[in-house]
Amino acid sequence: MHTIFPVLARLPTVFVVVLIVATAGAFARTELLKLETNPVSGPRVDKQFSPVCHCPTDRAHISFRLRHADHVSLSIVDTKGHTVEKLVSNRKLRAGRVTFVWNGRDDDGTVVPEGSYRPKLELARHHRTIVLPNPIRVDTTPPAVRIVSAKPLVISPDGDGRADGVRIAYTVSEPARAILLVDGKQRVHTLHRPLHGEVSWFGFIGGHALPPGVHRLQLVVVDEAGNKTFAKPTLRVRIRYITLLRTLIHVPTNTRFGVRYNADARTVHWRFAGRTGTAHEGRIVLTSPKHRGTFALVASEHGHAVRTYVYVGRR
Repeated sequence: MHTIFPVLARLPTVFVVVLIVATAGAFARTELLKLETNPVSGPRVDKQFSPVCHCPTDRAHISFRLRHADHVSLSIVDTKGHTVEKLVSNRKLRAGRVTFVWNGRDDDGTVVPEGSYRPKLELARHHRTIVLPNPIRVDTTPPAVRIVSAKPLVISPDGDGRADGVRIAYTVSEPARAILLVDGKQRVHTLHRPLHGEVSWFGFIGGHALPPGVHRLQLVVVDEAGNKTFAKPTLRVRIRYITLLRTLIHVPTNTRFGVRYNADARTVHWRFAGRTGTAHEGRIVLTSPKHRGTFALVASEHGHAVRTYVYVGRR
């Protein structure tokens, strides 16, 4: 009976010592974790994408470097920390850079709501769970676009500085790159994403000015996530250098007559019945030969020419 009391008397002291040792161990473990090198480095995560754009940015790439081989689980979590999709489950990976792809869908294959998401890593060897600080924004809303003006719709790409090209001014609801399609093919694009922008087309394809004719132009805007909007209406732009307004001319011999033309050039050159000259203000004034016959009238401006025929007969 007497031997029991000394043991009981020592119990509080032993308990205190155990607590001190346990606390010291926990503290040491915490300090060791602080000193331990992060097992993951160099994260690279796409900041924004659209899983419905059907374009090169319809998925997000998640890349990081493992310092040591490990069994890795990778999930996508929302702002509340809830898992929306598990991309990798306990996969053994070697040390080095690894890359994964998320298509913006949950475990059921449904496109997730718009918002911010983060990659979450679980490392079995290190007993660590790491939520990468790199947010991924899912954006599925295409930008709104409005054409403010488009002029002129009749151009002459002859380099004289007069109606050489069409300029299209637009506004867009969010930063977006503008693309101009000419007859369904991309011909112009902007490098920047202004909210108020302008694109121009000067009638050239492959470094060569197009011949006279009508072309269909459509403005497209693409936001940073890849969502695309086709602006309305589709524009029809006519390339015209010079046009004679009379295609069949009958005049008597030795008679003064005029031929009207359309051109934006200040001066038009003409050639008729062995004579040459210049015309201004949309009208060529000529005198028919003294003898009957059929004569070609050629009008030109900046290397572009049109032709019609003049039939000279009796008075």
